[in-house]
Amino acid sequence: MLGTALLAGAAVLAIILVLRPPTSSSGTAAANGTEVAQDLGTQEQTEDGARAAAQQTLDAYAGGDYGAFWDRWTTASQALMGRADFIRMHTECAQPAQGVRFVVGAVTVTGTTARVGVTRLIAATTFDFTFEDGAWRYVLPAEQQAEYRKGVDQIVQERKASNQCGRDALKLTPVPMPTSSPDAPTSTAPPAAATKVGQPVQVGDLTFTVTRVEQGAQLKEPITNKPVQAQGQWVLVHVSVTSHASKAVPILGGRQTLVDDQGRQYAQDDKAANYNMGDLALTIKAINPGQTLTGAFVYDVPAGSKPTALELHDYAQADSPAVRVGLN
Repeated sequence: MLGTALLAGAAVLAIILVLRPPTSSSGTAAANGTEVAQDLGTQEQTEDGARAAAQQTLDAYAGGDYGAFWDRWTTASQALMGRADFIRMHTECAQPAQGVRFVVGAVTVTGTTARVGVTRLIAATTFDFTFEDGAWRYVLPAEQQAEYRKGVDQIVQERKASNQCGRDALKLTPVPMPTSSPDAPTSTAPPAAATKVGQPVQVGDLTFTVTRVEQGAQLKEPITNKPVQAQGQWVLVHVSVTSHASKAVPILGGRQTLVDDQGRQYAQDDKAANYNMGDLALTIKAINPGQTLTGAFVYDVPAGSKPTALELHDYAQADSPAVRVGLN
């Protein structure tokens, strides 16, 4: 898949808006558990197929169609919570931002898995999908898997106690994202400008400067100090970001994509970015007027691939052309 100050609450909002699944027209009818799961049909095992499936899946949640959303989970995810229980959970504890659409960004397909970069208001994250039984299916994040094992009654009780239901969860002033029709295509316009490492480039209210690129970087979990393994190799793009806005705005690391020498695009791995203790994690980080922050975007790319460009996107205009920074 938003008063408290924006900067202080951004991390909490990301969990509320992005990590917790949407309510549904068919969801109400399915509350008794009698409705049959959807037939998702045949989908393409391609980047475009994964992108379309991810948008449809997240649109179901955002629109409140919890039954249809559950139908698009993997078998393993569905085993953690039944369809009727999932609908009941959202009936008793409504999502705080129903109707606010998710915006699917970069999609990376590796075999039967897809990593999908997503933003919703100021929150950004990466979701996993698996190609299973001829369709791209949503994989519950590890945090949700652990929570769902508690059972619906305990989850609802805990969420209500921590004001995570409905309007009680909306404690922040949202940064509006542009609205678009569910069928509106993503802009295919070429990058609006080009620059290179060390040269500043303005993207909306923010100026980015790529300072260096680190291939084959090593990441470790902050508590256990164990190495965090990439599927391929970690690439860190170190940047400084300066705000020219009149209020706090998000950097939205999940919208900034890496391009390799084969033209493939990669979404930031937000979880890995938080493991990069040497730099500020540029995930949903908000930046204040006139402030400059330094950090790194973190990507998992196939071993042997060569990063050639970073495509930067405006947080406030979902369909604006990317601004490309050459990394050669």
